[in-house]
Amino acid sequence: MNHPHLSSTAYQGDPVEFERKRPYPPEVVSAVVTALTAYLPEAATVADIGAGTGRWAIPLARQGYRVLALDLSSRMLNRLQANLLAWLASFTAEQPHPLPRVVPILADAHALPLPAGSCQAVMTVHTLHLMQDLPRAVAEAVRVLQPGGRLFLGYMEHLPGSVVGWVMATWRAMLREAGYDLNRPAWRDQQDVLLVLRRFLEPEGKLTPAQWTPTVDPAQVVEGALQRAYTLYWGLDDATHRRFGERLLRQAQTVFAPFHQPRPDPRRFVWEVFQKPA
Repeated sequence: MNHPHLSSTAYQGDPVEFERKRPYPPEVVSAVVTALTAYLPEAATVADIGAGTGRWAIPLARQGYRVLALDLSSRMLNRLQANLLAWLASFTAEQPHPLPRVVPILADAHALPLPAGSCQAVMTVHTLHLMQDLPRAVAEAVRVLQPGGRLFLGYMEHLPGSVVGWVMATWRAMLREAGYDLNRPAWRDQQDVLLVLRRFLEPEGKLTPAQWTPTVDPAQVVEGALQRAYTLYWGLDDATHRRFGERLLRQAQTVFAPFHQPRPDPRRFVWEVFQKPA
């Protein structure tokens, strides 16, 4: 069947809304970054591919690392710059003022404007599944990584009992049932990304530095799918999306009755660690 054309594109929404709708508790951010630093040489240069508003780049810079924050969206990088300035402004006259260790760079992951072997590490969180040409993007990440350097693939994993996880799995099942190829930008799952990474790099391990359980309203989670709030729900024409949405809503109202009752949503953060051969 004909498939919708999806390409890796810059985030088009409001960066402030992006931060508001995708929050991480401060203790989770701290644990995630601490797990990463255990693998990094002192004062390493780290490329953050798909850095967004600096959610991971700025905390990593606070630990003394130089972060090249690469993103295809100028709006996201502007927000990153504002967040960076807010951090720097928090220092008093009596405190030593840190050098800005985050370098925002407008860039396409398929053609990174960095020299070969210029980074001791590469990190990328919730980005590679969006690539139009995933092998090319991975090859670029490997190119800028020095021999022996590590690539960290980060993502949130929804655990059994998660409403968000159920909605995503149900949507994917409907796509698959309708004959769509899910190994496409925005629709890929992490396993598709991992298969490509293993072609270029040596797997070194899987870290799960943080687990937490926010409360969610099933009705609001389904509404997010209907409003295309996340990339998995992009790419269908309006009529097909509406038909899928109506079916999703009917199933969710049965599975999560009473539908508007808040429920715990267990999840954890995962780092998949890969190493470039020396």
